[in-house]
Amino acid sequence: MERAATYNPRFALGQLVEDALKQRFQNEGENVYMRELTTNNGIYVISGMIDIIEPETKTRIEIKYQTLLQKSPQEHHVLQMRAYLWLLNAKRRDSLRKP
Repeated sequence: MERAATYNPRFALGQLVEDALKQRFQNEGENVYMRELTTNNGIYVISGMIDIIEPETKTRIEIKYQTLLQKSPQEHHVLQMRAYLWLLNAKRRDSLRKP
């Protein structure tokens, strides 16, 4: 079943859009970031891979393809981007607030 999902036309279209955008922004290599998180239960390594870093402005872009238009991003997408901002030690977290 898991493999069959990769042949879904919606998934394929999303992958084509992502690949085209990565080619457009000429990202080289993987944009993987890691950071340690220390808790009472131990040390954890948190990592994430950002889809695109725009070369001129260094803006981080996370691509999400959806089949339905929504008024705001899905909550788990916002949480994912906030985790990336934490990994990057970014200061502008308010840019992800919902309208």
